Formats: sequence, C-alpha cells, structure tokens
Amino acid sequence: MTEERLRELLWELINCATDHNYEGIDAFQEQIVEEVIGMTIKPGVQVTYVPTHAKGGLDHPDCEDGFVTSVGHDFAWCRYWSRADPTQLRTRGNAEATYIQDLIVRDTHPQSEVDKLLRIYG
Repeated sequence: MTEERLRELLWELINCATDHNYEGIDAFQEQIVEEVIGMTIKPGVQVTYVPTHAKGGLDHPDCEDGFVTSVGHDFAWCRYWSRADPTQLRTRGNAEATYIQDLIVRDTHPQSEVDKLLRIYG
C-alpha cells in the first residue's frame, strides 16, 4: 500500500464517520488493517510470537522468535528458532500457522541468515 492509498482510505473512513455510516466505518477499518498488515507481515520478516496468555510480555518463556514464510488472511506461517539452540530452526519439517495478531515484528537474527533459510526451507 502506498502512502497515498492509505490517505485515501483514511479520508473515506473520516467521511463515513461524519455521515454516521457505521457499516462503512467497519468496512474501511477492516480494509485499512488488512493493508497495513500486508505492508509489515510478509515473507522474510522476523517476528516474535507472543501467546495471548503472555499479555504482550516479550520476556514470557512461551514467546518464540522466528520468521514469516507466507501469509494468509488471519494467519502467517512461520518457522521458529530452537530454544535449546537459537542458531537452529525448531520447525524444519513445516512452518506453523500463527495468528497475525500474536506476532510482533522484531529482528533477532542477521537478516542474511533468515534469507538463506527461507530459500532452503521456504
């Protein structure tokens, strides 16, 4: 999404609010969120999975660092690093579907390493 497109959507959202068009507000809100997520959560982006019970705490022991391999509507498929050996992947056989809402974009490894593994494992 370009900055211009985001501005257009935001103006439409404001116009709907001014006109008390609540259905339009919901539709534009959803569209904006999807567009913004599409800009940030994409293959190769490094993420930290923060489970709901961690309440946003990145220091929670159940958080996992990894990277995105593909993206769907509500999910991103991610490969995660091993906690026992953070230089190795825990998820070699396949990527795991993870709710996008539970991911935080965060670099934890050199991007060149992630790019290499993305080419190998996809």
